[in-house]
Amino acid sequence: MSHFAVLVVGEDIAKQLQPYHEFECTEIDDQYVQEIDVTEECKKHGLDWYGLEDKTVTNEAQIDRKNKHKYGFAIIDNKGNLVKAVNRTNPNKKWNWWTIGGRWSDYFLLKDGTRASYGLKKEIDFAETMKVCTFAVVKESQWYEKGEMGWWEMVDDEEDPDVWRKEFHSLIENLSEETLLTIVDCHI
Repeated sequence: MSHFAVLVVGEDIAKQLQPYHEFECTEIDDQYVQEIDVTEECKKHGLDWYGLEDKTVTNEAQIDRKNKHKYGFAIIDNKGNLVKAVNRTNPNKKWNWWTIGGRWSDYFLLKDGTRASYGLKKEIDFAETMKVCTFAVVKESQWYEKGEMGWWEMVDDEEDPDVWRKEFHSLIENLSEETLLTIVDCHI
């Protein structure tokens, strides 16, 4: 379980974040959920590797993607051999829930001296606010991050801080002054 700050650039925050939801937690079965073939892994480790031991069928017509097989299924032939195993997930998952501000409420120092979780670019005092870059940025529904966030705030493939700082600033420096910037507390 980890919390991390994400800067969302522009309007419709929910729409921009949706491609990165963790299906197993959000339970939202949308266009971002894919059926990943895990047959070889299950042959090696067993069906319980993906929790499919009680989600078996003998043919594709028996698959109930709305209920019993929402998160995956295994097709077993009449001799008990594994034909196919599928994990239904969003391979681009980054968060299992989020909220505006959260642990980073009042992140932005505004030019009028107040603090806020969101504001137009022209209202934000960047000299003070952006000395600490957020973990990730979502701009035009594209996710940019300084590493892969895992549980307990463990980060894999973390970029050099100077490289991330330059990338972070390049994502916001040429934005229109009317662009909405929002800090989101994401959890995974």
